[in-house]
Amino acid sequence: MGRRGFTFPPSTCQTETLGREFITSYMEDCGNPSQFEMQISGYFAFTSVSVSISNYTGDGARFEKKIMVNQGEMVRVRLPESVGIRSSTKFSKVVLVKADKDISVVSVSNKHVSPETTVLYPVSSLGNEHYIVTPSTQSLDSYPEFSVMTYQEPNSMKIHMKGNLRYETGVYSTGNTLEIILLAFQGYQFQGIGDLSGTRIVSEKPVAVLVGQGCFCNNTKCNHVFEQLLPVCSWGRTYIIPPLPW
Repeated sequence: MGRRGFTFPPSTCQTETLGREFITSYMEDCGNPSQFEMQISGYFAFTSVSVSISNYTGDGARFEKKIMVNQGEMVRVRLPESVGIRSSTKFSKVVLVKADKDISVVSVSNKHVSPETTVLYPVSSLGNEHYIVTPSTQSLDSYPEFSVMTYQEPNSMKIHMKGNLRYETGVYSTGNTLEIILLAFQGYQFQGIGDLSGTRIVSEKPVAVLVGQGCFCNNTKCNHVFEQLLPVCSWGRTYIIPPLPW
């Protein structure tokens, strides 16, 4: 048995960027509406790919786009603006990408002069334990945020707080523990008051976790930043860091 009654997989897990199934969502950003898209790269000939949104309610119809991707080709799939999530809330607009051969996927949120991207990790690389890391900024319009998403089965999780977090009608702070249950292909977007770094998520089944900042300002105009986190089981001890020009 794992910590707090959850059963954990082995202490290490393999991290891949190639896979056949991916899940993600689009967190809230500041300012003008964003253009959301998936950039799907193929590594084999005639790869069949579908992109869908679970319980899509934008216009009352289910969203699903089917494409063919060839070896060495990258195909863009545009998503409706209504896929974006607003405020601290539970949501069912989880984006699912499925392919019959291995692909890689980049998620893009393109807002005017502020595009942001993240590489997505396939479902096979998801894990049960994550630590939140959010960028720090002094802007009054900024707020750190993270989203937790489930895959094919209902999932329960505990969120051990570091910092101040809005949840439902209350504000929770360091030392509090939130317990939430999500159905298949559901997620919860959390927004904080100040830095949330150090917040720990422990889930019964593997989850996908995105972190970011709704409006990050650092000597520039306000920019939306986000990325998918790797689970603790995939962490390592050796890293190569390129030099930075500044």
